[in-house]
Amino acid sequence: MRTQWIAVVASLLGITAVIAAPAQGIEATWLVEDGSTKIRFEPCGSDLCGRIVWLKNPNDPDTGKPVLDKYNPEPKLRTRPLLGLIIFTGLKPAKANQWAGSVYNASNGNDYDVTVKLTGSAAVEVEGCGLAGLICQSQKWSRAD
Repeated sequence: MRTQWIAVVASLLGITAVIAAPAQGIEATWLVEDGSTKIRFEPCGSDLCGRIVWLKNPNDPDTGKPVLDKYNPEPKLRTRPLLGLIIFTGLKPAKANQWAGSVYNASNGNDYDVTVKLTGSAAVEVEGCGLAGLICQSQKWSRAD
């Protein structure tokens, strides 16, 4: 009788663990749509952040030196390299398989609201919006790790 009870409890715990297991998240390295950059989503305090971990062209063709954050609105930050830069911040779960936060666009120095939606085990859709959501653009990224 005791063995059966233990088996029942273990079975229930196993079922509960399967039900409670979180869906696969976005914590991974992703290749952007044009193949130029890889972004790694990782924990950043209680949120997720996204860091540039690879650039197809890591050096500026004019200088031969690392590509810099030259469009940053703060002049003192324009000399920092893009490689290693955190550009996604404050990503929090918004819906099932979807996170919302902010993204810094290094090609123009602006910040945008962003949604990252897991669309498959190896795909995400990233949508950035400006002007209070009036203008949005999206890209499909593929898992790179």
